Amino acid sequence: MLLTAGIMTPSAAETMLILLRAGVPNLEVLRAKTVEDLVAIAEQHHITLPSFGSDRSDMTDEASVDGAPANATGGDMDDGLVSGRGGHYDGERNARGEWEGFGRYTFTDGSVYEGQWRANRQDGLGTFWYASGNEYYGQWKVGKKHGKGTFGYADGRVEVGTYVADRDEGEGVMWSGDRRVAWRIVQDGLEVAEITLEEARAIAARIGEPVPAKGKWLEARLSAAAAEKALVLETKRVVFEAAAAAAIHVMTQRESARRRASDVDDP
Repeated sequence: MLLTAGIMTPSAAETMLILLRAGVPNLEVLRAKTVEDLVAIAEQHHITLPSFGSDRSDMTDEASVDGAPANATGGDMDDGLVSGRGGHYDGERNARGEWEGFGRYTFTDGSVYEGQWRANRQDGLGTFWYASGNEYYGQWKVGKKHGKGTFGYADGRVEVGTYVADRDEGEGVMWSGDRRVAWRIVQDGLEVAEITLEEARAIAARIGEPVPAKGKWLEARLSAAAAEKALVLETKRVVFEAAAAAAIHVMTQRESARRRASDVDDP
């Protein structure tokens, strides 16, 4: 089957995406004319391909949080353990003792999640450091990546996109490790095309995420987030102090006026 844009099958498109993510040169992948050619390329690079069904869930997705903390109600919660997974939670809890607010969970395989929790699940903004060396920074909902986020691979490549229950959704963009090459990812990750860096920047802007820094992109992102949070807190402090000073001034003026009035009434 020819890999033309009009008749590309999900299996062919998925295979192309896997090869590109594994670091196979773009031109080598695009020269393939059939699915068999793609399989041969995978074999040459010692890349294991999953078996594809009609549903994309058949594909192993390293970006998904496999084995995310399950509901911890049931005896293990006080120890910070999760049934069937193991690990330790250190963070805020609600009145019922559930993990809620900001917390950090360290898995037995070395993976770490740090961020917002709700009812024992990752929920809100959070960062996941995978044992494989991959990293994710973005939105979560009920223990799954959900919303906009940035996913970095151990080899330096970084992908910006939108997730729905751990799956790529809609348009996304991926950069090479040196940030000199970019690919557009659409149709839930089933189609890949090389684009200019300007086009990649525009896609990231539409998603609402910055272009990842070269090298230690996550450290740069966390540092920027911390600086932004500090600025917000400082702004709130300045506003509060200004409001307090204004209130004290008003109270002082009123007290002065009261005393003057008292002096007039009591010569």
